[in-house]
Amino acid sequence: SFDGQLFKTIMKQIEISIKNAGDIKEKDVNFKYGLFIKNKYEYVNLGNYFIKDIEDSKKKNEMLVTGYDRMIRFMKIFKQSEIGLSYPCRLGKLTQRIGEICDVELYNTDFFNSDLEVSEDFFSKQDLTYRDILDKIAQLTLSTIFIKENKLYIKSVTNEVLERLDKSYVTDLVIKEKFGPLNALVLGRGDIEDNIEETDQKSIEKVIKEMFNQIKGLEYYAFEASDLGVLWLEPGDCIELGDREDNFYKSYYLKANITINTGIVSDSEAEMLEESNTEYKVTTKEEKKSSKNLTEEERRRRRAILKKRKLLKEKEALKNAKKEE
Repeated sequence: SFDGQLFKTIMKQIEISIKNAGDIKEKDVNFKYGLFIKNKYEYVNLGNYFIKDIEDSKKKNEMLVTGYDRMIRFMKIFKQSEIGLSYPCRLGKLTQRIGEICDVELYNTDFFNSDLEVSEDFFSKQDLTYRDILDKIAQLTLSTIFIKENKLYIKSVTNEVLERLDKSYVTDLVIKEKFGPLNALVLGRGDIEDNIEETDQKSIEKVIKEMFNQIKGLEYYAFEASDLGVLWLEPGDCIELGDREDNFYKSYYLKANITINTGIVSDSEAEMLEESNTEYKVTTKEEKKSSKNLTEEERRRRRAILKKRKLLKEKEALKNAKKEE
């Protein structure tokens, strides 16, 4: 099973009920699903999972084994001393180094914005995990990041439909709200700093324009459905879902709970994309230098001032709009 969103990381989880778990706790175990076809077994490789918990159910005389894919290796605190990179560095190089530290090979090294420059260490100022940083990388690379074939996969979000699932595959389809079409992009770094700092305004505008062109017009429907266990789909796949009247709705494969017994069934869904209203700001070299010496109290005070200025601008704009009416 997995539960995710676009422009985020996704970690897959496995739960298996067995009679005897043996000595597998805290170990990396490979799981396969066997299909008996033409008098022989064919196996689907489900990947490796780190066994985190084993719960003994004496009433059922079985054990519930819970494991997580290799995304769990990134859930440790970031340390600049481990990274060992000098800044500025390329985003692709930083991603590759994070993979090396967490002992997970990259599935792909060529992805959107991989050559984007990271000007300084923005991460040590918070208690961020390597997965937290991967979440930020997912936003900058306009991707969904997950484990594929035991490797870290940076999967670009695309509007291109990869699979059409009609009523023969999908049941109990409930179509919810529609997101989009996306028509604006605002960048920010949240609490890492007040805002992204950069001296070259043209390069900022170029990055924003290129990112916006990548996802301009993004739209999809949130949904809930049951299906026959579409194991060939990957997290983040763009799909079309057909209802009983053969109406089709575009969405993304973002959440699934797959049950394997004598057969395969699954519950899947996609939720609405979370929106944020962050602000992008340009600072001079002098401002950038002085900001490094600010106390946390001063940072909070400046953020409050910026927020107040933004609210005043919005009120002024609303006031002018009413006058024009």
